[in-house]
Amino acid sequence: MDMKVLCGKVSVILACMVSIMAIIGTGMGIWNSNTYGDLLASSIISENLYYGSIAQDMSMFLVSIILFCLSLAYLIKKNSKVLIAIVGLVWCEFYAFGLYVVQGQYTDLYLLYLLIFGVSIYGMIFGLMSLAKEEDVLLPKKVLRWVGGFLTTILV
Repeated sequence: MDMKVLCGKVSVILACMVSIMAIIGTGMGIWNSNTYGDLLASSIISENLYYGSIAQDMSMFLVSIILFCLSLAYLIKKNSKVLIAIVGLVWCEFYAFGLYVVQGQYTDLYLLYLLIFGVSIYGMIFGLMSLAKEEDVLLPKKVLRWVGGFLTTILV
């Protein structure tokens, strides 16, 4: 089996795991008022952070469902554009749950947040390894030069 194909499968399996764990975690955050309510009652988080956490759970719930569907679609028909979308959504999960981990929201779900955070890192790494030097996902050289020039001007 080709290394890129293997990395793609591993990435998608990890993405599927991330999406299932995130659906469970965000679902509990949305429908169980004690998840963040206990932190609010003990003044560990502010009221704004309480509502922000619930809003983030709502948006990540939808992202997780989309990620799960795309993961299943990729396993049925391997398409590099779908894999790019999967890696992007895994990055979104990584960032969202990384906020909970770094912020130290010690809820009943904290270990689940850590697990999602860790698995999503590996999902992104394997996904990016499977996309390395794939011709149909590269931008034209002219666009790459313009983007490179623009990013260079940002440094100055």
